[in-house]
Amino acid sequence: MIYFQDFLPQITTKGKFLTDEKYQSFSSLVDEANEWISDTGVTVLNMETVLLPERDSNKSRCLTGETYSYQFIRVWYEVEDEEEVEVEDESSENLD
Repeated sequence: MIYFQDFLPQITTKGKFLTDEKYQSFSSLVDEANEWISDTGVTVLNMETVLLPERDSNKSRCLTGETYSYQFIRVWYEVEDEEEVEVEDESSENLD
């Protein structure tokens, strides 16, 4: 069976009035993904960077013409025996 697991950046500093929140670095996401792969022992088929545009059109910074996006890591993997890997996160999906 083929699955995917997403590694989303966590907010490290909350934004305040007229300041943006700060997120976990991309390199630390790579470290998280590598640790998860090592811990679970899954067979990795592919890793990709997913880039999504910001969807909150109400933020004042949108009025300046700046564009923002969110970047995260998606790991596609295969599991021969479903009981070998416990799926704990809702960001992991089965594509049977």
